[in-house]
Amino acid sequence: MQGIKQSGAAKWAVGGISPAFNMNAGSSITHAFGIEMKHAGYDAIVVHGRAEKPVYLVVEDDRVKIKDASRLWGKDAYVAEDMIQDAEGEEFSVVTTGQAGERLVRFANIQTAKKSFAGRCGFGGVMGSKLLKGIAVRGSQKCPIYDPQGNAKLNLAINKRLAAVDAAKPEMLRFSRLGTASATGLFAPQGNLPVKNYSLARHPEGEANLGGQSYVEKLNAKPWPCPFCVIKCHNKCEIKKGPYAYKGKGPEYESFAMMGFNLMIADQEAVAYACELANLYSLDTISLGGILAWAMESYEKGVITREDTYGIDLTWGNAAGAVEMVKKIGERAPGLGYLL
Repeated sequence: MQGIKQSGAAKWAVGGISPAFNMNAGSSITHAFGIEMKHAGYDAIVVHGRAEKPVYLVVEDDRVKIKDASRLWGKDAYVAEDMIQDAEGEEFSVVTTGQAGERLVRFANIQTAKKSFAGRCGFGGVMGSKLLKGIAVRGSQKCPIYDPQGNAKLNLAINKRLAAVDAAKPEMLRFSRLGTASATGLFAPQGNLPVKNYSLARHPEGEANLGGQSYVEKLNAKPWPCPFCVIKCHNKCEIKKGPYAYKGKGPEYESFAMMGFNLMIADQEAVAYACELANLYSLDTISLGGILAWAMESYEKGVITREDTYGIDLTWGNAAGAVEMVKKIGERAPGLGYLL
């Protein structure tokens, strides 16, 4: 479906041996990279071996180049994408990994367009092990379609059906407006959220403050759709002032669940900021939330102390402490940050 105009057809995947799970695995991601790859004439890009120095790969139709990425090494994932596009052109779609991938964090991810992530399985670490900072791709070919008119009619019918579902079911309209973060309101009454490292069923303060309508009000969330998609579940957010000021990707449900409820943090701005910081480093927020919860529980039970945590207070619900530990893990700071 890649390369044709169909709602939802911007989805593609990364595959390989997962350093996080030690198995053959795959992680899905969206946006234009897969489309450009198809327009360049490829169904897949396979990377073998390891470079002698940091590099990035450029694919433009049948022209493939390996370029020096020494000046990109050490940059966060977003800056690296900007630098590659500055060098190659904004028409290229780019994937990168950040410092966590470079430092071989086992759950480091891959990002594109500063909004979409192959978050699971640690493929950012695989890129880092190959000294591969990023891949840029651009294609000028058309994708042949057996029945172009039939495809156009089918796409129109699908879009009309989705619009009808939105109108008939408010929960679907909420999903389009609030993104996957709206799922917190669906799962909370069932006791189906990870709370305090899965030791509790409910977190009333979190339920009142994370996701839902406050997602729009507190984070100024606006739709940020992927190519051809009418659902528009991604959001761009902005916190204009305060210690958690940022402008960029809004958290998904999984991020709110693992970085908010699971850590007993009910400050929506803090959770959003911590997630975006993780995105810059290329840390998967699902694995990161689980690891931080383990650290907080270990801190609570005296297994680790402030001597281990660089003086950081890892009490449950301490947003500032969680943010500081994200940095230590992303940088693989000597000691606990390296271990986690």
